[in-house]
Amino acid sequence: MPSTCTLMLKKTEAPRGPMAMAQYPSWEQLNRKLSGIGIPDDVLRNAKQNLDSTGSDTITEVVLSDDQLTLLGFADVAA
Repeated sequence: MPSTCTLMLKKTEAPRGPMAMAQYPSWEQLNRKLSGIGIPDDVLRNAKQNLDSTGSDTITEVVLSDDQLTLLGFADVAA
């Protein structure tokens, strides 16, 4: 069974509480979405290496527009 990727969103103004999540069937699909919103290739390569070695990665300090949130699967968080 292929592994799936979970993308979690934490807003900086909400230090506690549940995080929004979006599921992706594969790294390739998540990678395309993250690349599409402007995450640099070197950051994505590093994320993939960490996912392969530890099972998780954190990309911090990314400012997202409502359109980008929706594109990533967080329509309920946008606006």
